[in-house]
Amino acid sequence: MNTMNEPNTSGSAEDAGLSKDLFGAHEMIWLAVLLSVCFWLYWPTLTGPFIFDDMHNILYNQDVQINSVSSDGLMQAAFSNPDFFRPLPMASFGLNYYFHGLNTKGYHLVNICIHFLTGAFLFLFFRQMFMLPFSGVKMKHATLPAALAALLWMAHPVQTQSVAYIVQRMNAMAGMFFVLTLLLYLYARTSPDKRRAHILFGLGVLSAFCALASKENTLVLPVIILLMEWFFFRDLSKSWLTGNWWKIILGLAAFGALAWLAVGEDAVGMLSETYARREFSMWERVMTEWRVVVWYLSLLAAPLPSRMTLLHDFPVSHSLFSNWQTLPALGIIIALVVLAVALAKKERLISFAILWFFITLAIESSVIGLELVFEHRLYVPSMMLAAALVVLAFRVIAKPMAAALLILGVTAAFGWSAYERNTLWGDGVALMQDCAAKFHDARPYYNLGHTQMIAGDLQAAAESYKKGLQIDELWLNSHSDAKPLRVKLVQHRTGVSYTAYSAILYEMGNTEEAVQGYYKALTFKPDSDLALNNLGLIMAKNGKLREAVDYYQKSLAANPQSAETLANMGDAQVALGNLEKAKGFYTQALSMAPNSFQVHASMGKLLVNLGEFQQGVDHFTAALAIDHQDQETQNDLLLALRIINEIERLEDAIQIRPNQPANYFALAKLLGRYNKADRAEQLCLQGLEKAPSDPNGLNQLAKIRMDQGRYGEAEKLLLETARVLEENIPSLYNLACMYARQNKKQEAVKYLKAAIDKGFGSWELLQTDPDMANIRDTEFFRDLMRQQAGGTSATDMG
Repeated sequence: MNTMNEPNTSGSAEDAGLSKDLFGAHEMIWLAVLLSVCFWLYWPTLTGPFIFDDMHNILYNQDVQINSVSSDGLMQAAFSNPDFFRPLPMASFGLNYYFHGLNTKGYHLVNICIHFLTGAFLFLFFRQMFMLPFSGVKMKHATLPAALAALLWMAHPVQTQSVAYIVQRMNAMAGMFFVLTLLLYLYARTSPDKRRAHILFGLGVLSAFCALASKENTLVLPVIILLMEWFFFRDLSKSWLTGNWWKIILGLAAFGALAWLAVGEDAVGMLSETYARREFSMWERVMTEWRVVVWYLSLLAAPLPSRMTLLHDFPVSHSLFSNWQTLPALGIIIALVVLAVALAKKERLISFAILWFFITLAIESSVIGLELVFEHRLYVPSMMLAAALVVLAFRVIAKPMAAALLILGVTAAFGWSAYERNTLWGDGVALMQDCAAKFHDARPYYNLGHTQMIAGDLQAAAESYKKGLQIDELWLNSHSDAKPLRVKLVQHRTGVSYTAYSAILYEMGNTEEAVQGYYKALTFKPDSDLALNNLGLIMAKNGKLREAVDYYQKSLAANPQSAETLANMGDAQVALGNLEKAKGFYTQALSMAPNSFQVHASMGKLLVNLGEFQQGVDHFTAALAIDHQDQETQNDLLLALRIINEIERLEDAIQIRPNQPANYFALAKLLGRYNKADRAEQLCLQGLEKAPSDPNGLNQLAKIRMDQGRYGEAEKLLLETARVLEENIPSLYNLACMYARQNKKQEAVKYLKAAIDKGFGSWELLQTDPDMANIRDTEFFRDLMRQQAGGTSATDMG
């Protein structure tokens, strides 16, 4: 049995106590501590908004925004981003959307839970590892140092980016399955029960693929498992390596082949593409990463707030000597690797931790053309360093309690820094201001502007976008010889940002500046469907419907699946009177966005106007299922239902009393108002068979034919009615409408004056009737409106 001061350097796994119960009282208490600390540290992040990559992965990604928990919906969400293979976190975003919509609290809560689970698995992993032969832990029980190491790792402020940044769930989830895989491997490897070991190995393989399905950096898992096996179970036996070399190569090759299929067949081509948008070459990145890796180590040791930010300015190393730190950084890395090799026999765990750090960083800090620096890349590499630090503390300090207190003190300092950092993450504006102050690039300003816009501070948002645009335009002007794809990406970003900036200007009432901004956006991104759509909206609101339609058509040419533009085109067609065309556009919009309240409401109004009352009711009902509090749609639904009831009442009346013409004319008037001209005309003719000179019937028939463009027939009917019935005001008014429609202003004014002389006095109808639009600029009409404003009645006009 080991004592406090006797390192565990020999014996079997069973002798080390690995067959004991996994969860005793002490373990449960420490898990409760980890849970409490995790939620206390990260609770401030719950109010954090979507930022940066959250936008295109979640906020603007309609494939993630599923409406049912089904296999099809989850698969749609899982593979919604063709740029990478990360189906598990993407599917989890789909579930978040299903349960929480776009409320970020639910997303943050899941991230916090993942971080806790990772810390819990890490605690159990450390506990198992510390009880392994050759681990070098000088303690009778491994629970305390394992818990302290997991707590130290969990509380470190460098983890905040992996947890508080919603989209970095990919990274945190990969870390969770990475540790779980290693934990299951240890359980399987040390289990005396072969059947149980096989089950655990199988679960470990499943967990490994879950890790790979979360993020590609977990491809190093087989290397870590091989290293762990050789270090802690094979006692660094060279004969074991040489005797099993073919099994090792076969296993690595099998995992690599599966990974190749997951990542894509053209991995070399993909690697080349990652540099097409960068301002550095592969060799320059590799040299720069030497400095980055050393900087990562310094950040883990001194995570000062001034050194931490979402994006980092890191100068590129163009040669071994162009930045004086490049060669020393390489020397430090080589020295650490040599140290790990030298310590392997006597300080197995510390050696393993150093190698773990470099191996788990290898994918993201080597040849792939990614961004140079991100704090979240330390999520997995920092794990074993926390364990090594705790082991060293217990090794150096004679009294375990003193060592534990020292570690708890460091953890408390890290935790306080993490809490402060998380408070910043919980305030989107403050976070982006911090980022903009530490990273001289346009992106933080754009995200700051977006966050300020959501917060309702439009003036500040406009200023932030303006600063970002100035930076990007300056870069484009001074980097005309940069890589074409890089230039194209900056142009794309500038065009998108000009569109957002212009939308803010328009909301502020600066319409002319907004229009100029949209034009500028199109110079950088000619196929900007959003800029074209928004220009169409401005034209439509200014009554320039033809110009609006032109912009909408260009927008749809750029993005045929834009539900917003399809809906706007439908609105424009309604305003132009092209109701059937509008119906087609609304139908397309709903196929793209079946849960759009506005499109359902607009389609309902259109269908009612087309006389398709029941279908209109269906769309109003669908709209209210999305937003049951909208008063206008509630009123529209009630109106449609009243129309249906009135139609049924009049049809029943006609059936009961077929010889009463008034019912025919009333139903014809109702149907004619809602574009059922053929049926309305039929009803008028049936009524006039029973009462050939009925003025209501003749007027209604004339109105129907006028709406059909049959002006000659309508004119004949109205003139005859006006002649026979000299006091028939509706006939005179309808004659005025008919002539006004044909732009025959003199005749229209004549009959309007006649209607007024006979007693017509509906001023509101005169001001709103679209049939009168062509004569509103006449002197007579203007005088009429002035008289009405002065209180003179229509009959006083003479």
